[in-house]
Amino acid sequence: MSAATLLDRAKAADVTITATAAGTLDLYGPPEAIASLTPELRAHKAELLALLTAANESSIDAGDEATIRAWLASIGEHDKQIIGEVMQMCAVDPAALTYYLDRATEGRREAA
Repeated sequence: MSAATLLDRAKAADVTITATAAGTLDLYGPPEAIASLTPELRAHKAELLALLTAANESSIDAGDEATIRAWLASIGEHDKQIIGEVMQMCAVDPAALTYYLDRATEGRREAA
Protein backbone atom coordinates (compact mmCIF):
# COMPACT_ATOMS: atom_id res chain seq x y z
CA MET A 1 0.00 0.00 0.00
CA SER A 2 1.34 3.45 -0.85
CA ALA A 3 1.75 6.31 1.61
CA ALA A 4 -0.81 8.35 -0.36
CA THR A 5 -3.34 5.53 -0.06
CA LEU A 6 -2.73 5.33 3.69
CA LEU A 7 -3.31 9.07 4.01
CA ASP A 8 -6.57 8.69 2.10
CA ARG A 9 -7.66 5.83 4.37
CA ALA A 10 -6.77 7.88 7.44
CA LYS A 11 -8.74 10.86 6.17
CA ALA A 12 -11.75 8.64 5.46
CA ALA A 13 -11.54 7.42 9.07
CA ASP A 14 -11.37 11.03 10.39
CA VAL A 15 -7.73 10.61 11.37
CA THR A 16 -5.40 13.54 10.80
CA ILE A 17 -1.72 12.78 10.34
CA THR A 18 0.92 15.48 10.62
CA ALA A 19 4.69 15.36 10.43
CA THR A 20 6.53 17.15 13.20
CA ALA A 21 9.78 19.06 12.87
CA ALA A 22 11.34 16.29 14.98
CA GLY A 23 10.59 13.71 12.29
CA THR A 24 7.71 11.95 13.98
CA LEU A 25 4.08 11.48 13.01
CA ASP A 26 1.28 12.89 15.13
CA LEU A 27 -2.10 11.18 14.82
CA TYR A 28 -5.38 12.81 15.80
CA GLY A 29 -8.83 11.29 15.62
CA PRO A 30 -10.97 8.49 16.98
CA PRO A 31 -8.81 6.15 19.10
CA GLU A 32 -10.25 3.01 17.48
CA ALA A 33 -9.45 4.31 14.00
CA ILE A 34 -5.92 5.24 15.05
CA ALA A 35 -5.41 1.80 16.57
CA SER A 36 -6.53 0.05 13.39
CA LEU A 37 -4.24 2.18 11.17
CA THR A 38 -1.15 2.22 13.42
CA PRO A 39 0.50 -1.03 12.22
CA GLU A 40 0.39 0.06 8.57
CA LEU A 41 1.44 3.60 9.44
CA ARG A 42 4.46 2.29 11.35
CA ALA A 43 5.42 0.08 8.42
CA HIS A 44 5.33 3.07 6.05
CA LYS A 45 6.53 5.80 8.43
CA ALA A 46 9.50 6.92 6.30
CA GLU A 47 7.35 7.19 3.17
CA LEU A 48 4.63 9.06 5.06
CA LEU A 49 7.15 11.51 6.51
CA ALA A 50 8.61 12.11 3.05
CA LEU A 51 5.17 12.66 1.53
CA LEU A 52 3.96 14.96 4.29
CA THR A 53 7.20 16.92 4.33
CA ALA A 54 7.12 17.36 0.56
CA ALA A 55 3.54 18.59 0.82
CA ASN A 56 4.68 21.17 3.36
CA GLU A 57 7.82 22.47 1.68
CA SER A 58 7.44 25.67 3.63
CA SER A 59 7.19 23.82 6.94
CA ILE A 60 8.16 25.74 10.04
CA ASP A 61 11.53 25.30 11.68
CA ALA A 62 11.93 23.53 15.00
CA GLY A 63 12.46 26.75 16.97
CA ASP A 64 9.24 28.34 15.72
CA GLU A 65 7.34 25.12 16.34
CA ALA A 66 8.67 24.93 19.90
CA THR A 67 7.73 28.58 20.52
CA ILE A 68 4.17 28.08 19.31
CA ARG A 69 3.74 24.79 21.20
CA ALA A 70 5.02 26.43 24.41
CA TRP A 71 2.60 29.33 23.97
CA LEU A 72 -0.33 26.98 23.33
CA ALA A 73 0.55 25.08 26.53
CA SER A 74 0.82 28.36 28.46
CA ILE A 75 -2.74 29.32 27.49
CA GLY A 76 -4.01 25.90 28.50
CA GLU A 77 -4.30 24.33 25.05
CA HIS A 78 -3.35 20.66 25.42
CA ASP A 79 -5.67 19.05 22.85
CA LYS A 80 -3.35 17.19 20.47
CA GLN A 81 -5.71 17.52 17.54
CA ILE A 82 -6.00 21.29 17.86
CA ILE A 83 -2.24 21.65 18.34
CA GLY A 84 -1.64 19.53 15.24
CA GLU A 85 -4.07 21.62 13.22
CA VAL A 86 -2.34 24.83 14.34
CA MET A 87 1.06 23.40 13.39
CA GLN A 88 -0.28 22.27 10.02
CA MET A 89 -1.74 25.73 9.32
CA CYS A 90 1.56 27.36 10.27
CA ALA A 91 3.45 25.01 7.97
CA VAL A 92 1.45 25.91 4.88
CA ASP A 93 0.28 29.46 5.54
CA PRO A 94 2.90 32.16 6.27
CA ALA A 95 0.19 34.48 7.62
CA ALA A 96 -0.86 31.84 10.16
CA LEU A 97 2.77 31.33 11.20
CA THR A 98 3.20 35.08 11.69
CA TYR A 99 -0.05 35.29 13.65
CA TYR A 100 0.83 32.50 16.07
CA LEU A 101 4.43 33.66 16.51
CA ASP A 102 3.13 37.17 17.28
CA ARG A 103 0.73 35.75 19.88
CA ALA A 104 3.54 33.69 21.43
CA THR A 105 5.90 36.66 21.54
CA GLU A 106 3.18 38.92 22.92
CA GLY A 107 2.52 36.39 25.66
CA ARG A 108 6.19 36.34 26.65
CA ARG A 109 6.34 40.16 26.77
CA GLU A 110 3.27 40.29 29.02
CA ALA A 111 4.73 37.66 31.36
CA ALA A 112 8.00 39.60 31.73
